[in-house]
Amino acid sequence: MYGQGGGNAHIKDESIAAYRNSWLTTIVSHNDIAAVITLGTLAASAYHQWLAAGATFAGHHAAILHPTYPESASAAGQITLADPTKRLLANWNVALPGLIAAIDQPDEPASGTPYGTAFTEQDLPPIPPGDPTGGHTRVDAHCPQLGHPARHRRRHETGHDRRHGPGRRPSVADTADTPAVRPARRSGRSRVAVCAS
Repeated sequence: MYGQGGGNAHIKDESIAAYRNSWLTTIVSHNDIAAVITLGTLAASAYHQWLAAGATFAGHHAAILHPTYPESASAAGQITLADPTKRLLANWNVALPGLIAAIDQPDEPASGTPYGTAFTEQDLPPIPPGDPTGGHTRVDAHCPQLGHPARHRRRHETGHDRRHGPGRRPSVADTADTPAVRPARRSGRSRVAVCAS
């Protein structure tokens, strides 16, 4: 579904939920996922629907505000962009300790340094010119709050939204034999799955 309105209209659609649940189950059952980050209310609802449908997940769950929250909250002009950005970063700061604790084998030690009240240049590294997707399906950016993701991981395994912060977004793959659902070749529980609304 595209957009918040489309997602809200179909959040309880049984066929969509079954399809989504099959992806979540496959990803979690074929990879050693230490944490799931849900970005936004629709993603959190989808995660809880997946669990209610009988799924099991023993890892950490962090429900955080969607990275586009500041733009959407301030779009009508009732509040400035700074106010919802401050709320977003405070929300992410609450989630960081649990995520850092859940990722027991980070590729690089996480600084754990909380975000401030506004994004800094360090929080918004440039997207590499060779990244044709705008930063949504590759994992070679540095997120100092969570540590550096492995540069060698396959393109569709996890993603990292370099513009907005701590989350990693999975790509939807076409078959069960794609990198998104193949068993991890690396030992340890340091993988993070993200559901974005």
